[in-house]
Amino acid sequence: MQMSFFLVLLILLGVSCSSSTPGPQLQKMDSLYRPSESREEYLRRMALERYRALRLEYLNRPDKVKRVQFKKPVYKAQPKENLVLVVEDPAVLLRRREDREAEIMQNIDLYCIKKQDSTEFNSAAECREFCTNILLDCESEVENGFERKDRSLVMCVKNRLSRARI
Repeated sequence: MQMSFFLVLLILLGVSCSSSTPGPQLQKMDSLYRPSESREEYLRRMALERYRALRLEYLNRPDKVKRVQFKKPVYKAQPKENLVLVVEDPAVLLRRREDREAEIMQNIDLYCIKKQDSTEFNSAAECREFCTNILLDCESEVENGFERKDRSLVMCVKNRLSRARI
């Protein structure tokens, strides 16, 4: 009898604790404890949260004092003074012209000396003729040629000789 009593008690205890409805189940966790969303979804959600926070911060910012924009100073044209033409001494002008002619001839001679051993020219006369043609081209290109006060003719000859290819 005691045995049947324990058996009945055990059955009652087992039936009274059980229920027909299942209890709340825990979410199944990954072995690496990752959230159920993919990496891209997670990064997208984090970016949206970040921008929401920034937008709220922007909307709740205190009003700032407006900055005064820097204005560029306006320069007014100064009236031109009467220009006085300086007439140079003709002897000085002649000396400068002679200096420019001498420099051009030195550049031509130096070019012919450098090209003396090359096969570009058969003789020194051919080199001189080639350089003279360059000088004539530069004189026609540069307005007033030797009569100019600046060194544009000298620079033209130098540049043409340095780039000369036959």
